[in-house]
Amino acid sequence: MNNLRQKSLSLALLLAISTASTCIIAEERTLTVDEEGFCTSLRTVDTSALSKQLRNLQQNLKNQQIALQQRVEKGAFGVLDVAITILAPGGLVYAAVKQQTHFLAKNQLAQVSTDVNQLSVDLLNFNEVNGSYQVAALR
Repeated sequence: MNNLRQKSLSLALLLAISTASTCIIAEERTLTVDEEGFCTSLRTVDTSALSKQLRNLQQNLKNQQIALQQRVEKGAFGVLDVAITILAPGGLVYAAVKQQTHFLAKNQLAQVSTDVNQLSVDLLNFNEVNGSYQVAALR
């Protein structure tokens, strides 16, 4: 499940980049390939608009993270829940549903937190160098 979520986020970023590259092209050039098979002329992308889209994605993830944190806090099993479990008919079913909901919210929060952290690292790597943007850094 975790791997699927990571692949989904990667696919979303790829789609955002490809959409940005097709929708906000500043200059239209054909691809030039040299004799060794390397592209020597690439289409340019409005990197400020792409950066803005990535920051919007990061903000949306942070908002989702805050909402999930509130759900986790509200979903914790408390004294009232113990009383309902003991006294009410079907209390064990109530407790099971409450615990399952809390467990799912905690898992979603962990995944969204991971996504926020990964996107933050990606945004740090997407920085301006000598007037142009680099998407990936060599290590």
